[in-house]
Amino acid sequence: MSLSAYLQPLLWVLVFTPAEYLFCVYPLVLFSHERRQNILLLVFNLTVTALLGGAAAGLVYVAVDAVLPAGLGAPIAAWPFWLQVVASVVLADLGVYVSHRLMHTPLLWRFHEVHHSAEEMNWMVAYRFHPVDLTITGIFTSLPLLVLGLPTEAIAVARTVHGVQAMLSHANITWGFGPLRRVVVDPRFHHWHHANERDAYDRNFSALLVLWDWLFGTLYVPERPRAAVFGTGDLARRGIVDLLLDPFRPSVAPPAGEAAPVERDAPELVPSAPTLMPATAQGGAASADGTHQMQRPAAMATTGR
Repeated sequence: MSLSAYLQPLLWVLVFTPAEYLFCVYPLVLFSHERRQNILLLVFNLTVTALLGGAAAGLVYVAVDAVLPAGLGAPIAAWPFWLQVVASVVLADLGVYVSHRLMHTPLLWRFHEVHHSAEEMNWMVAYRFHPVDLTITGIFTSLPLLVLGLPTEAIAVARTVHGVQAMLSHANITWGFGPLRRVVVDPRFHHWHHANERDAYDRNFSALLVLWDWLFGTLYVPERPRAAVFGTGDLARRGIVDLLLDPFRPSVAPPAGEAAPVERDAPELVPSAPTLMPATAQGGAASADGTHQMQRPAAMATTGR
């Protein structure tokens, strides 16, 4: 792993932390247990996951490349570099969408739940991933590009674009993309994906282009401008070892008659301009105060979001 991989998060601290302080939409907590979790996961994934996950992805690439016809990527190699970059960004984005939907299936949800366990939305949630989740996503986003013969320079640009977009879409900021929000994912759009509200489950999987959610019927744009409640349970209050090992442990249902986890009150939201985006048919009605303050029902615990 190159030194730049470690320096980049430090650089983004200087960009996104002041931005969240000045333009936060949710109450800002600079020093919290969740942020420590995010930092530890970042360090773990830049070291252990990068080594083991990279080796696993390499083996998959060798296996796939061995059965594909020679010269498959020859036509793409003749494209101008700018077109190779555009192709890399779009194909990688489709790979993120496909892998993201897979992570919301019962088989893989508990790995992805580590990401969704965040109860505080901020730019560092972009680093809050289980190693298995990161490895699967990496295979789906990089393997097709390598197989098609796209140059590593174009792939590097695509990874940078998606990395910055991941931090921006999770950031606790009021910024949006104006009219472009119908095309490019902004924080408000992706925060709905994390919302602990029944109507928002398994919606808004897109990472960069809204196109994929529109095309595959998973778009969710309610009339309310902001989600209010996030998280999936108590993972956000546990240690880093639990975050890494919990997906491998058997699911344990609460004893009969035991109450579900106490529902959290919705945080106070900074007033924002009403949305100009139309509500979709999937949007449900809000509660009396405009929010759905609920935990995921036990029957839906493995369906993912």
